[in-house]
Amino acid sequence: YSSWVESGEIDLSQFTGVVYIGFKYTSEKGGQGFTATYCVDNVNIGGADATQVPDDKPSTGSLTFRKASQVVSGKRYVMVASGKLAKAVSGSYGYLNVEDAVTEGDEVTLTSLANAFTFTTSGEGFTIRQENGKYLAMKGTFNSFNVYDTPQEMNVFTVTFNADGSAKITNAGTGKTIQYDKSYSSFGAYTDQRGVMPTLYEQVD
Repeated sequence: YSSWVESGEIDLSQFTGVVYIGFKYTSEKGGQGFTATYCVDNVNIGGADATQVPDDKPSTGSLTFRKASQVVSGKRYVMVASGKLAKAVSGSYGYLNVEDAVTEGDEVTLTSLANAFTFTTSGEGFTIRQENGKYLAMKGTFNSFNVYDTPQEMNVFTVTFNADGSAKITNAGTGKTIQYDKSYSSFGAYTDQRGVMPTLYEQVD
């Protein structure tokens, strides 16, 4: 990169309520020998001490999720069963593939929110939204999930908690319950008991 250039202070006092801040740049020339990207760093909003400049190298950080015993609307959760963490559906439909969960006690640690799901109250249950904005839904007789940009038919799930702390997440339209099927190494939703119900972990603020 070239030398860092400070923007100086920007007065936001004229705004009220929720304020969205974006960064935009225009590159007039591209290709070898020309700058085509910019890096924005050390953004200080509010009352933080501007003299404490962090290291130029961004930290990887970690995101902590703690075992949940209830679902709070608007919160992010991850689903874990048998040491496997459910991953978001990458296409327009499919099962929830898995990766190894990094757990310690009642907590799960992630380095990205890509596989977090936001539960939001809807009618008698919840919608489940992936971090990419897609909503999980059930369609027809399939045991896999469809995903949509907006809430669709059969996208509401009820949640109750079992005695062992696992969560029974049931699609209200089909009656199918989300379970981890070891034989396929994925999460699907089934009418019968064929797998392990997930434990929900809520993101720690």
